Amino acid sequence: GYKPNQQLNYYVNIAKGTKPGDFNSNTPPGRDDLIPVKEETAWNFEVGVKSTVLNGRGIFNAAAYVLDLADQQLTQVVEIGNGQTASVIQNVGKSEVKGLELQFNAELTDRWSLMTTYSYTDSRIKEYINVDQADINGWDGTLATLDQFGSVAGKQSPRVPKHLASAFTRYEVPAADGKRWYVSGDVSYESSKFAQVHNLIETGARTLVGLRMGVEAKNWSGSIWVKNLFDDRTPLDILRYIDRQNGLLPTCNSLIGPGPTTAAQCAGTSTSPRGFAITLPRTRQIGATLNFKF
Repeated sequence: GYKPNQQLNYYVNIAKGTKPGDFNSNTPPGRDDLIPVKEETAWNFEVGVKSTVLNGRGIFNAAAYVLDLADQQLTQVVEIGNGQTASVIQNVGKSEVKGLELQFNAELTDRWSLMTTYSYTDSRIKEYINVDQADINGWDGTLATLDQFGSVAGKQSPRVPKHLASAFTRYEVPAADGKRWYVSGDVSYESSKFAQVHNLIETGARTLVGLRMGVEAKNWSGSIWVKNLFDDRTPLDILRYIDRQNGLLPTCNSLIGPGPTTAAQCAGTSTSPRGFAITLPRTRQIGATLNFKF
């Protein structure tokens, strides 16, 4: 770190972290490669600045970073036979995250305060062979072509939005007997995020706005408020699962086998449909709150 004066602090941080390996206890027949889970390792390289601004009434912080992940552990749903499924942990070969974080908080006046944040995250897979991806691309079911059809290199990591932003502001007015009237507002934004490594289904972006007005006294406070003012109904998250309740998909057209006298075998690995469970948000809420201290 380097601190040229009381208002500025520059820093560089290099760190390595690890996440212990594990074992999957329930795996498909013939997939012994899924039993051991390798240790996940991460190298983090970060540069940033922390500063005091507006003659001490505010702060501004900024940081940029690169995160190199090896053997990242992701959850994968697999079929284990007899119509049953299991959740296993699978290693992603390599991933890279590039990001930027900004923060600005200030007492703009004696009565008006403001807090803001913004982050940009570009999280991408660099090396990962996924069997489901191979099936989606029309894989012929042979190990020789698995790398060709199953690579998801260049795809965005699941459940990681690129943009996050928030702002909160509050204005106070002193009143008699030590009371304080106030009005406040907040807004938060989250860009769309993908549900899985295939990058074929996503949540969509959501923006939530809230307002509050109230009074604070020594021993009590009261307010009226509204959350999700514009009734944004964008899903919070999407979970993919194997859904066999309506039967199986048709067997695939491409068949493999040593000869015409051998029983044909379906190319690929699964004829089970995939379903998607959506986590719904709270819709608009309007209410009042009364608090007492004793």
